[in-house]
Amino acid sequence: MAGASLRLLFVGDIVGPDAVAFLADRLPGLRQSLGLDLVVANAENASLSGREVERGFGMSRHAVETLFTRGVDLVTSGNHAWDQPDAAEVLAHPRVLRPFNLPPGRAGLGIATLEVGGEPVTVVNLADRD
Repeated sequence: MAGASLRLLFVGDIVGPDAVAFLADRLPGLRQSLGLDLVVANAENASLSGREVERGFGMSRHAVETLFTRGVDLVTSGNHAWDQPDAAEVLAHPRVLRPFNLPPGRAGLGIATLEVGGEPVTVVNLADRD
C-alpha cells in the first residue's frame, strides 16, 4: 500500500439496534462500491433499548458480532462500554477498543494495529476521563 491511499470509513456513534441493522444491511454494498479498505465504527451505544434508556446503553456481544460479520473491521467505544452485562466478554475481543487513556487495570485494549493492504494501520481510542 506504500504510496497508495487508504479508503477509510469511520461510522460515528451507532445508537440502538435499528442503527446496527441499518448499517449491517448497507455496509457490504458500501464496502464494494466505495472500495473501502478499512471500516471503523463507534458502537458504544449499539444496544440502546428505546424506553429503557437508563439501562440501554453499551455494546452487546450480539451487536458487535453483527457489525463484524457485515464488514466492520474495528469497533471503538467510550464511557458506555461497560453498560451491558456481557461488557467484559465484548471488551476482550481484540477488535473492540475501549478508551486507551483510562487508568491501568481496565479490561480490554485501547489501541490496535491492523494490517490493511499489507501495511500496518493503528487506531487509538480516546475519551474524556471526566
